[in-house]
Amino acid sequence: MTEMRTKRGFVLALLTLVLFMSLLALVVNLRTERGKVSSWTQDMMDTRKLLYTTDDVAEDVRYTFGFRVERTGDQLRIYDRLPANYSVSQALKGYNDFVKTKYITPDMQADFLDDGGNVMDLDEIAPVIIVYPYNITYQYPNYGKRELSVDCGSGDCNNSLLNRLDLEFNLTDTDFTDAPVPGNESSFNWAPVNLYNGDCTGDSCINFSLVIRDRLGQVFTCPGPICNYTQFGLGSKSKLTIHAAPCWFSLRLADQDSNIFLVRMHEPGNENQNCSSNVTVITGMTFPSADFYLNLPGFIRVKDVNYNFTRTLNLPGENLSARSIDISNPAPEENQSECFNMDGDGAWAGGSSSRYVYGVQLSNTCDDRNIQVIKMNVSWVTDSSEQIEVVNINGTSYWVYNGAGYPDGRQNSGTELDIVDYTILPSSTVNITYFRFKDSMLNKTFTVNFTLGDGTSENLTFGT
Repeated sequence: MTEMRTKRGFVLALLTLVLFMSLLALVVNLRTERGKVSSWTQDMMDTRKLLYTTDDVAEDVRYTFGFRVERTGDQLRIYDRLPANYSVSQALKGYNDFVKTKYITPDMQADFLDDGGNVMDLDEIAPVIIVYPYNITYQYPNYGKRELSVDCGSGDCNNSLLNRLDLEFNLTDTDFTDAPVPGNESSFNWAPVNLYNGDCTGDSCINFSLVIRDRLGQVFTCPGPICNYTQFGLGSKSKLTIHAAPCWFSLRLADQDSNIFLVRMHEPGNENQNCSSNVTVITGMTFPSADFYLNLPGFIRVKDVNYNFTRTLNLPGENLSARSIDISNPAPEENQSECFNMDGDGAWAGGSSSRYVYGVQLSNTCDDRNIQVIKMNVSWVTDSSEQIEVVNINGTSYWVYNGAGYPDGRQNSGTELDIVDYTILPSSTVNITYFRFKDSMLNKTFTVNFTLGDGTSENLTFGT
């Protein structure tokens, strides 16, 4: 009897142990499965945060670049304007700080990376969008956007990367010097010219069309009445120069082995001096297939600090698709006066009866923004009945007592002159060609108050 009780107790103990081990295994398994669910949930949440972040970044980057893209099948169209009329770098910097200090929650960390994987601020991103897998780059030399070029990033351009190029330029404040009709070809000059009318052969030939429209609605086209071309050869430069006012238009096709086109506005007869004129640009590109995508030159890396979970993705350019932007005012924090420099040390009175004051220079010391001079208040100690008649900048009168600007009529010392707005391009210097007065201005001391486009103002005092 005692032996049976001992066996029964052993069996009960064994059953209890087996039940305990089963329960323990169940608990461990539940914890493991919960861990898997938790890990999957965390992975999903972090991935969604990452995707939301990259989407937002791409959207705001397109606001700073100021262009939009549309794609239909194998065709891509980019809508843009030159030059930039707000501070691109400042907008990028502001968004960079917003992402890191406001957008990202305390348990997350975000970094922007360049193509080499190095941490950067977003305002250090190159001004370029890249079309993959063809490595076609759409870019500007800097954030001033005073030139635009499309290039082959690989350095080996051929028509297996790009089948067709269609360009449209609207010169919103520029007029052709002559109408684009036969007889006026010298004002619409191709030199050099390596263009073809359907007879180009080989892998360097690109089909193209060209439309250039001035402020008055006059249109120069290729092919057209005075431009019989439909193809250009990559690697063989062709250059179109159009005489216009106030700025000449320049388009270069295939300037170098890696270049497809480059466009800019420049001073009449001086290609090395950029000119302030607004252009809206439509760039149409047709690729060998519809399997292309757009990226910006960089990455965003988001990390969950608590779970040590990290994802890194390209900055997607696809989110630029079919969205428009119209920014006509400077960025809110932009301060034009910090870039505005004045020099009257060389001022002197001369010309007819010493009625002209020469030698005043204005400079824009920043490389990322334009400066607009919109008003002037010219003051001096009056000896008789001196009055101001003209303000001429860079050879053009921007206020005239019987013409441009307000108020009308000759004006006394201390009168605010609402001039025709004058734009000083980034990193450039202009001359106030002269102030003209009714009487002699020898041995005078002047104070000129310049009002700028953002409402700030600066004073310059000088003597003659």
